[in-house]
Amino acid sequence: MKLTLRALALAGLACIGILLVWQFGTRPATRVDISQLNAIAKQVEQQWPTPTLTTPGAVFEGETPITSREVSWPSPLAAASDDAQLLPIVVDGDTVGVLAISADAGREPVLNAHLHSALRVATATIGILTLLAIAWVAVEYARVIRPFRRLEQFASDVAAGNLDAPLLAGTNTRFGAWQSSLDILRSELLEARANEDTAKLAHKQLIEQISHDIRTPIASIAANAELLELENLSSSQRERVHTIAAKAQQLAAFTHDLDPNLVKLRVDPVAIGSPQLPPMFRSTDVEVRVDPIPPCIVLGDPMRLQQVIDNIIENSVKYAGTPITVTSELEDDQLCIHIADTGLGVPAAERGTLLGRGVRGSNSTGVVGQGLGLYTSAHLMERMGGAMWLTAPDSQDAPSGFTVTLALTLADS
Repeated sequence: MKLTLRALALAGLACIGILLVWQFGTRPATRVDISQLNAIAKQVEQQWPTPTLTTPGAVFEGETPITSREVSWPSPLAAASDDAQLLPIVVDGDTVGVLAISADAGREPVLNAHLHSALRVATATIGILTLLAIAWVAVEYARVIRPFRRLEQFASDVAAGNLDAPLLAGTNTRFGAWQSSLDILRSELLEARANEDTAKLAHKQLIEQISHDIRTPIASIAANAELLELENLSSSQRERVHTIAAKAQQLAAFTHDLDPNLVKLRVDPVAIGSPQLPPMFRSTDVEVRVDPIPPCIVLGDPMRLQQVIDNIIENSVKYAGTPITVTSELEDDQLCIHIADTGLGVPAAERGTLLGRGVRGSNSTGVVGQGLGLYTSAHLMERMGGAMWLTAPDSQDAPSGFTVTLALTLADS
Protein backbone atom coordinates (compact mmCIF):
# COMPACT_ATOMS: atom_id res chain seq x y z
CA MET A 1 0.00 0.00 0.00
CA LYS A 2 2.80 2.44 0.88
CA LEU A 3 4.59 1.66 -2.37
CA THR A 4 1.40 2.32 -4.32
CA LEU A 5 0.96 5.68 -2.58
CA ARG A 6 4.58 6.55 -3.33
CA ALA A 7 4.11 5.69 -6.99
CA LEU A 8 0.96 7.81 -7.23
CA ALA A 9 2.69 10.73 -5.52
CA LEU A 10 5.67 10.46 -7.88
CA ALA A 11 3.42 10.31 -10.93
CA GLY A 12 1.49 13.34 -9.66
CA LEU A 13 4.72 15.30 -9.22
CA ALA A 14 5.76 14.33 -12.74
CA CYS A 15 2.46 15.63 -14.16
CA ILE A 16 2.80 18.90 -12.24
CA GLY A 17 6.35 19.27 -13.57
CA ILE A 18 5.18 18.74 -17.14
CA LEU A 19 2.43 21.35 -16.71
CA LEU A 20 4.85 23.90 -15.25
CA VAL A 21 7.40 23.39 -18.01
CA TRP A 22 4.66 23.64 -20.62
CA GLN A 23 3.31 26.84 -19.08
CA PHE A 24 6.65 28.65 -18.92
CA GLY A 25 8.01 27.08 -22.07
CA THR A 26 5.12 28.24 -24.24
CA ARG A 27 4.93 31.87 -23.12
CA PRO A 28 4.48 33.98 -26.26
CA ALA A 29 7.40 36.14 -27.34
CA THR A 30 7.01 38.82 -30.00
CA ARG A 31 8.96 40.09 -32.98
CA VAL A 32 8.37 42.92 -35.48
CA ASP A 33 7.21 41.96 -38.97
CA ILE A 34 9.25 44.45 -41.07
CA SER A 35 7.58 43.48 -44.33
CA GLN A 36 4.17 44.28 -42.88
CA LEU A 37 5.35 47.70 -41.66
CA ASN A 38 6.85 48.50 -45.11
CA ALA A 39 3.57 47.52 -46.74
CA ILE A 40 1.66 49.94 -44.50
CA ALA A 41 4.14 52.73 -45.25
CA LYS A 42 3.89 52.03 -49.01
CA GLN A 43 0.10 52.25 -48.82
CA VAL A 44 0.29 55.62 -47.03
CA GLU A 45 2.73 56.99 -49.63
CA GLN A 46 0.40 55.94 -52.45
CA GLN A 47 -2.60 57.62 -50.80
CA TRP A 48 -0.76 60.83 -49.90
CA PRO A 49 -1.91 63.48 -49.08
CA THR A 50 -5.13 61.82 -47.83
CA PRO A 51 -4.03 58.45 -46.51
CA THR A 52 -6.27 56.02 -44.53
CA LEU A 53 -4.92 53.59 -41.93
CA THR A 54 -6.01 49.94 -41.54
CA THR A 55 -3.98 49.43 -38.41
CA PRO A 56 -3.69 51.39 -35.12
CA GLY A 57 -1.42 54.40 -35.71
CA ALA A 58 -1.17 57.97 -36.99
CA VAL A 59 0.27 59.97 -39.90
CA PHE A 60 1.99 63.28 -39.16
CA GLU A 61 2.86 66.07 -41.52
CA GLY A 62 5.59 67.82 -39.65
CA GLU A 63 4.29 67.92 -36.05
CA THR A 64 0.63 67.92 -37.02
CA PRO A 65 -1.41 64.69 -37.20
CA ILE A 66 -3.41 64.52 -40.46
CA THR A 67 -5.05 61.12 -39.80
CA SER A 68 -5.10 58.53 -37.02
CA ARG A 69 -6.76 55.23 -36.05
CA GLU A 70 -7.40 54.11 -32.46
CA VAL A 71 -4.67 56.42 -31.10
CA SER A 72 -4.46 60.07 -29.98
CA TRP A 73 -0.84 61.09 -30.25
CA PRO A 74 -0.43 64.84 -30.64
CA SER A 75 3.04 64.57 -32.16
CA PRO A 76 5.64 62.08 -33.41
CA LEU A 77 7.52 62.59 -30.16
CA ALA A 78 4.50 61.51 -28.14
CA ALA A 79 4.16 58.44 -30.37
CA ALA A 80 7.82 57.57 -29.91
CA SER A 81 7.47 57.83 -26.12
CA ASP A 82 4.63 55.29 -26.39
CA ASP A 83 6.98 52.75 -28.09
CA ALA A 84 5.36 53.34 -31.49
CA GLN A 85 7.20 52.30 -34.65
CA LEU A 86 8.13 55.50 -36.66
CA LEU A 87 8.70 55.34 -40.44
CA PRO A 88 9.29 58.27 -42.83
CA ILE A 89 6.76 58.96 -45.63
CA VAL A 90 8.63 59.59 -48.88
CA VAL A 91 6.81 60.89 -51.94
CA ASP A 92 8.71 61.66 -55.16
CA GLY A 93 11.96 61.45 -53.26
CA ASP A 94 10.90 63.97 -50.62
CA THR A 95 10.08 63.17 -46.97
CA VAL A 96 6.62 64.59 -46.53
CA GLY A 97 5.65 63.11 -43.16
CA VAL A 98 6.01 60.43 -40.52
CA LEU A 99 4.08 57.20 -40.08
CA ALA A 100 3.65 56.08 -36.44
CA ILE A 101 2.46 52.49 -35.95
CA SER A 102 1.27 51.22 -32.55
CA ALA A 103 3.73 49.01 -30.69
CA ASP A 104 1.32 46.05 -30.96
CA ALA A 105 0.89 46.37 -34.68
CA GLY A 106 3.26 44.53 -36.89
CA ARG A 107 4.14 42.02 -34.18
CA GLU A 108 3.22 38.34 -34.08
CA PRO A 109 3.44 35.79 -31.21
CA VAL A 110 6.15 33.17 -31.61
CA LEU A 111 7.32 30.24 -29.48
CA ASN A 112 10.55 30.85 -27.69
CA ALA A 113 12.86 28.36 -29.33
CA HIS A 114 15.11 27.98 -26.29
CA LEU A 115 12.25 27.27 -23.95
CA HIS A 116 10.70 24.95 -26.48
CA SER A 117 13.90 22.94 -26.49
CA ALA A 118 13.93 22.95 -22.72
CA LEU A 119 10.33 21.75 -22.74
CA ARG A 120 11.24 18.76 -24.87
CA VAL A 121 14.19 17.86 -22.66
CA ALA A 122 12.20 18.30 -19.43
CA THR A 123 9.27 16.30 -20.76
CA ALA A 124 11.54 13.47 -21.84
CA THR A 125 13.36 13.52 -18.50
CA ILE A 126 10.17 13.46 -16.49
CA GLY A 127 8.81 10.66 -18.66
CA ILE A 128 11.95 8.60 -18.09
CA LEU A 129 11.79 9.26 -14.34
CA THR A 130 8.15 8.21 -14.29
CA LEU A 131 8.94 4.96 -16.11
CA LEU A 132 11.82 4.32 -13.71
CA ALA A 133 9.53 4.96 -10.75
CA ILE A 134 6.94 2.53 -12.11
CA ALA A 135 9.66 -0.07 -12.71
CA TRP A 136 10.99 0.45 -9.18
CA VAL A 137 7.50 0.00 -7.71
CA ALA A 138 7.03 -3.20 -9.71
CA VAL A 139 10.38 -4.58 -8.52
CA GLU A 140 9.69 -3.67 -4.90
CA TYR A 141 6.24 -5.24 -5.14
CA ALA A 142 7.80 -8.47 -6.37
CA ARG A 143 10.55 -8.38 -3.72
CA VAL A 144 8.59 -7.07 -0.72
CA ILE A 145 4.82 -6.97 -1.00
CA ARG A 146 4.21 -10.34 -2.64
CA PRO A 147 6.63 -12.27 -0.35
CA PHE A 148 5.19 -10.50 2.69
CA ARG A 149 1.67 -11.53 1.71
CA ARG A 150 2.91 -15.09 1.28
CA LEU A 151 4.30 -14.88 4.81
CA GLU A 152 0.92 -13.67 6.07
CA GLN A 153 -0.85 -16.57 4.39
CA PHE A 154 1.76 -18.98 5.71
CA ALA A 155 1.23 -17.73 9.27
CA SER A 156 -2.54 -18.19 8.88
CA ASP A 157 -2.07 -21.73 7.56
CA VAL A 158 0.25 -22.67 10.43
CA ALA A 159 -2.17 -21.19 12.98
CA ALA A 160 -4.95 -23.27 11.41
CA GLY A 161 -2.78 -26.40 11.61
CA ASN A 162 -2.08 -26.70 7.90
CA LEU A 163 1.60 -27.71 7.84
CA ASP A 164 1.66 -29.53 4.50
CA ALA A 165 2.13 -26.55 2.17
CA PRO A 166 5.82 -25.49 1.95
CA LEU A 167 6.82 -21.84 1.98
CA LEU A 168 8.88 -21.39 -1.17
CA ALA A 169 11.74 -18.93 -0.63
CA GLY A 170 12.70 -16.65 -3.52
CA THR A 171 16.37 -15.75 -3.93
CA ASN A 172 15.58 -12.21 -5.10
CA THR A 173 13.31 -11.21 -2.22
CA ARG A 174 14.11 -9.32 0.94
CA PHE A 175 12.64 -12.17 3.01
CA GLY A 176 14.60 -15.06 1.53
CA ALA A 177 16.38 -16.01 4.79
CA TRP A 178 13.22 -15.56 6.84
CA GLN A 179 11.20 -17.68 4.46
CA SER A 180 13.79 -20.45 4.62
CA SER A 181 13.84 -20.33 8.43
CA LEU A 182 10.05 -20.37 8.68
CA ASP A 183 9.83 -23.28 6.29
CA ILE A 184 12.34 -25.18 8.44
CA LEU A 185 10.11 -24.40 11.42
CA ARG A 186 7.11 -25.74 9.50
CA SER A 187 9.01 -28.95 8.73
CA GLU A 188 10.00 -29.35 12.38
CA LEU A 189 6.40 -28.80 13.51
CA LEU A 190 5.19 -31.32 10.95
CA GLU A 191 7.72 -33.87 12.18
CA ALA A 192 6.80 -33.13 15.81
CA ARG A 193 3.13 -33.69 14.98
CA ALA A 194 3.95 -37.00 13.33
CA ASN A 195 5.99 -38.03 16.38
CA GLU A 196 3.15 -36.98 18.67
CA ASP A 197 0.66 -39.05 16.68
CA THR A 198 3.02 -42.03 16.86
CA ALA A 199 3.45 -41.56 20.61
CA LYS A 200 -0.31 -41.27 21.14
CA LEU A 201 -0.89 -44.49 19.20
CA ALA A 202 1.81 -46.29 21.17
CA HIS A 203 0.36 -44.95 24.44
CA LYS A 204 -3.12 -46.09 23.47
CA GLN A 205 -1.88 -49.54 22.57
CA LEU A 206 0.08 -49.77 25.85
CA ILE A 207 -2.93 -48.73 27.93
CA GLU A 208 -5.14 -51.23 26.12
CA GLN A 209 -2.58 -53.98 26.77
CA ILE A 210 -2.21 -53.04 30.46
CA SER A 211 -5.97 -52.90 30.89
CA HIS A 212 -6.31 -56.35 29.35
CA ASP A 213 -3.48 -57.80 31.45
CA ILE A 214 -4.84 -56.35 34.72
CA ARG A 215 -8.40 -57.61 34.32
CA THR A 216 -7.36 -61.27 34.39
CA PRO A 217 -5.56 -61.28 37.82
CA ILE A 218 -8.24 -59.00 39.31
CA ALA A 219 -10.93 -61.43 38.24
CA SER A 220 -8.92 -64.26 39.75
CA ILE A 221 -8.51 -62.40 43.06
CA ALA A 222 -12.23 -61.62 43.20
CA ALA A 223 -13.15 -65.24 42.45
CA ASN A 224 -10.82 -66.63 45.14
CA ALA A 225 -12.11 -64.09 47.66
CA GLU A 226 -15.66 -65.26 46.99
CA LEU A 227 -14.58 -68.88 47.52
CA LEU A 228 -12.81 -67.99 50.77
CA GLU A 229 -15.95 -66.31 52.07
CA LEU A 230 -17.65 -69.73 51.83
CA GLU A 231 -15.07 -71.30 54.13
CA ASN A 232 -15.44 -71.61 57.90
CA LEU A 233 -13.52 -68.47 58.89
CA SER A 234 -13.27 -66.41 62.03
CA SER A 235 -14.94 -63.01 62.08
CA SER A 236 -11.62 -61.18 61.64
CA GLN A 237 -10.59 -63.46 58.78
CA ARG A 238 -13.97 -63.06 57.13
CA GLU A 239 -13.63 -59.28 57.48
CA ARG A 240 -10.27 -59.33 55.75
CA VAL A 241 -11.55 -61.54 52.94
CA HIS A 242 -14.51 -59.21 52.50
CA THR A 243 -12.11 -56.28 52.24
CA ILE A 244 -10.04 -58.14 49.61
CA ALA A 245 -13.16 -58.83 47.56
CA ALA A 246 -14.30 -55.21 47.82
CA LYS A 247 -10.92 -53.90 46.72
CA ALA A 248 -10.85 -56.34 43.80
CA GLN A 249 -14.23 -55.03 42.67
CA GLN A 250 -12.93 -51.48 43.08
CA LEU A 251 -9.85 -52.28 40.95
CA ALA A 252 -12.07 -53.84 38.30
CA ALA A 253 -14.09 -50.60 38.20
CA PHE A 254 -10.88 -48.56 37.96
CA THR A 255 -9.81 -50.43 34.84
CA HIS A 256 -12.49 -48.49 32.98
CA ASP A 257 -10.37 -45.38 33.61
CA LEU A 258 -7.68 -46.97 31.46
CA ASP A 259 -9.84 -46.48 28.38
CA PRO A 260 -7.57 -44.33 26.14
CA ASN A 261 -10.65 -42.67 24.62
CA LEU A 262 -11.61 -41.07 27.95
CA VAL A 263 -10.48 -37.43 28.14
CA LYS A 264 -10.84 -37.29 31.95
CA LEU A 265 -11.93 -39.48 34.85
CA ARG A 266 -15.64 -40.17 34.79
CA VAL A 267 -17.51 -38.88 37.86
CA ASP A 268 -21.24 -39.56 38.36
CA PRO A 269 -22.50 -37.99 41.62
CA VAL A 270 -25.56 -39.64 43.16
CA ALA A 271 -27.34 -39.44 46.50
CA ILE A 272 -25.45 -41.31 49.27
CA GLY A 273 -26.93 -41.91 52.70
CA SER A 274 -24.77 -41.39 55.75
CA PRO A 275 -25.00 -45.13 56.73
CA GLN A 276 -23.11 -45.92 53.51
CA LEU A 277 -20.07 -43.86 54.54
CA PRO A 278 -18.51 -45.75 57.53
CA PRO A 279 -17.81 -48.98 55.54
CA MET A 280 -15.72 -46.92 53.10
CA PHE A 281 -13.11 -46.38 55.83
CA ARG A 282 -12.39 -50.09 56.24
CA SER A 283 -8.63 -50.77 56.17
CA THR A 284 -6.48 -53.86 56.70
CA ASP A 285 -3.29 -51.92 57.50
CA VAL A 286 -4.18 -49.59 60.37
CA GLU A 287 -6.91 -49.19 62.92
CA VAL A 288 -9.62 -46.79 61.76
CA ARG A 289 -12.16 -45.53 64.26
CA VAL A 290 -15.23 -43.92 62.72
CA ASP A 291 -17.32 -41.83 65.10
CA PRO A 292 -21.05 -41.62 64.40
CA ILE A 293 -21.89 -39.62 61.31
CA PRO A 294 -24.87 -37.24 61.51
CA PRO A 295 -27.88 -38.58 59.59
CA CYS A 296 -27.95 -36.95 56.17
CA ILE A 297 -27.84 -37.54 52.42
CA VAL A 298 -24.89 -36.23 50.46
CA LEU A 299 -23.96 -36.04 46.78
CA GLY A 300 -21.03 -38.09 45.58
CA ASP A 301 -19.80 -40.82 43.28
CA PRO A 302 -19.45 -43.93 45.53
CA MET A 303 -16.54 -45.35 43.52
CA ARG A 304 -14.69 -42.02 43.38
CA LEU A 305 -15.37 -41.25 47.05
CA GLN A 306 -13.96 -44.67 47.96
CA GLN A 307 -10.90 -43.85 45.82
CA VAL A 308 -10.43 -40.57 47.72
CA ILE A 309 -10.72 -42.23 51.12
CA ASP A 310 -8.32 -45.02 50.13
CA ASN A 311 -5.74 -42.46 48.94
CA ILE A 312 -5.95 -40.57 52.23
CA ILE A 313 -5.67 -43.73 54.35
CA GLU A 314 -2.78 -45.02 52.22
CA ASN A 315 -0.94 -41.72 52.71
CA SER A 316 -1.48 -41.94 56.47
CA VAL A 317 -0.19 -45.52 56.53
CA LYS A 318 2.98 -44.55 54.58
CA TYR A 319 3.88 -41.37 56.46
CA ALA A 320 2.33 -41.80 59.95
CA GLY A 321 1.40 -45.45 60.58
CA THR A 322 -0.76 -44.49 63.55
CA PRO A 323 -4.44 -45.23 64.25
CA ILE A 324 -6.85 -43.03 62.31
CA THR A 325 -9.85 -41.25 63.74
CA VAL A 326 -12.78 -40.14 61.57
CA THR A 327 -15.10 -37.46 62.90
CA SER A 328 -17.78 -35.42 61.19
CA GLU A 329 -20.27 -32.60 61.61
CA LEU A 330 -22.82 -30.70 59.57
CA GLU A 331 -21.84 -27.17 58.56
CA ASP A 332 -24.36 -25.12 56.58
CA ASP A 333 -25.10 -27.19 53.44
CA GLN A 334 -22.14 -29.56 53.80
CA LEU A 335 -21.08 -32.64 55.69
CA CYS A 336 -17.47 -32.17 56.79
CA ILE A 337 -15.55 -35.40 57.47
CA HIS A 338 -12.21 -35.10 59.27
CA ILE A 339 -9.70 -37.93 58.79
CA ALA A 340 -6.90 -37.50 61.35
CA ASP A 341 -3.80 -39.43 62.39
CA THR A 342 -1.35 -38.74 65.22
CA GLY A 343 1.90 -38.95 63.28
CA LEU A 344 4.58 -36.33 62.87
CA GLY A 345 2.50 -34.40 60.30
CA VAL A 346 4.00 -31.82 57.97
CA PRO A 347 5.28 -28.28 58.55
CA ALA A 348 2.61 -25.61 58.24
CA ALA A 349 4.58 -23.91 55.46
CA GLU A 350 4.08 -26.95 53.20
CA ARG A 351 0.37 -27.29 53.83
CA GLY A 352 -0.72 -25.09 50.92
CA THR A 353 1.35 -26.95 48.33
CA LEU A 354 0.66 -30.61 49.10
CA LEU A 355 -2.47 -30.67 46.92
CA GLY A 356 -0.42 -29.74 43.85
CA ARG A 357 0.36 -32.27 41.15
CA GLY A 358 3.59 -34.14 41.87
CA VAL A 359 4.23 -32.25 45.15
CA ARG A 360 5.55 -34.24 48.09
CA GLY A 361 6.32 -33.17 51.64
CA SER A 362 9.75 -32.84 53.18
CA ASN A 363 9.12 -36.05 55.16
CA SER A 364 8.78 -38.16 51.99
CA THR A 365 12.47 -39.00 51.65
CA GLY A 366 12.88 -42.73 51.16
CA VAL A 367 9.13 -43.31 50.78
CA VAL A 368 7.87 -44.53 47.41
CA GLY A 369 5.36 -42.19 45.80
CA GLN A 370 4.73 -39.74 42.98
CA GLY A 371 2.78 -36.97 44.69
CA LEU A 372 -0.48 -37.82 42.91
CA GLY A 373 -2.67 -39.24 45.69
CA LEU A 374 -3.76 -36.01 47.39
CA TYR A 375 -3.80 -34.13 44.08
CA THR A 376 -6.16 -36.70 42.51
CA SER A 377 -8.35 -36.79 45.63
CA ALA A 378 -8.79 -33.00 45.66
CA HIS A 379 -9.62 -33.07 41.96
CA LEU A 380 -12.24 -35.78 42.40
CA MET A 381 -13.83 -33.99 45.37
CA GLU A 382 -14.19 -30.86 43.27
CA ARG A 383 -15.74 -32.88 40.42
CA MET A 384 -18.29 -34.26 42.91
CA GLY A 385 -19.28 -30.73 43.94
CA GLY A 386 -17.40 -30.86 47.23
CA ALA A 387 -14.01 -29.78 48.50
CA MET A 388 -10.93 -31.05 50.32
CA TRP A 389 -8.39 -29.25 52.49
CA LEU A 390 -5.56 -30.02 54.88
CA THR A 391 -4.93 -28.91 58.44
CA ALA A 392 -1.71 -29.33 60.36
CA PRO A 393 -0.19 -27.86 63.51
CA ASP A 394 0.97 -24.29 63.21
CA SER A 395 4.22 -25.03 65.00
CA GLN A 396 6.91 -26.35 62.66
CA ASP A 397 9.10 -27.33 65.58
CA ALA A 398 6.56 -29.60 67.26
CA PRO A 399 4.17 -31.03 64.67
CA SER A 400 1.77 -33.66 65.94
CA GLY A 401 -0.73 -35.23 63.62
CA PHE A 402 -2.23 -34.44 60.26
CA THR A 403 -5.87 -34.00 59.27
CA VAL A 404 -7.58 -34.18 55.89
CA THR A 405 -11.10 -32.71 55.67
CA LEU A 406 -13.61 -33.81 53.05
CA ALA A 407 -16.61 -31.52 52.48
CA LEU A 408 -19.56 -33.24 50.78
CA THR A 409 -22.53 -31.20 49.58
CA LEU A 410 -25.87 -32.15 51.11
CA ALA A 411 -28.48 -33.42 48.68
CA ASP A 412 -31.70 -31.42 48.36
CA SER A 413 -34.44 -33.00 50.45
